[in-house]
Amino acid sequence: IYGCNICKVNYILRYLALKVNLGGDMKIIVYSKPNCMQCEFTKRVLREANIDFEVRDVSVSEKALEEVRKLNFKALPVVNAEGHKAFAGFRPDLLEKIVQSALSVSVG
Repeated sequence: IYGCNICKVNYILRYLALKVNLGGDMKIIVYSKPNCMQCEFTKRVLREANIDFEVRDVSVSEKALEEVRKLNFKALPVVNAEGHKAFAGFRPDLLEKIVQSALSVSVG
């Protein structure tokens, strides 16, 4: 039943997510590019939790690419969420913490 990380995250999010627009008070940026499976998984987790986030495509924005470089990352996706250390890659464990923070900001 919990064969993959995305399945685990989806299971958790079903119990955490509220069916309202969340994350509005917490700035979350996902640096991404086309045809990036880890980028898609990351955005899917946030979307399914109804968390607002901004996508910055490094393939079309030199500014976004420079922001990723300033964060000292060379791989995508990069997630930069207010109050959390930025990270690269599909990290369900860290995304879960961001979702919980966004829920507490929105509800609290």
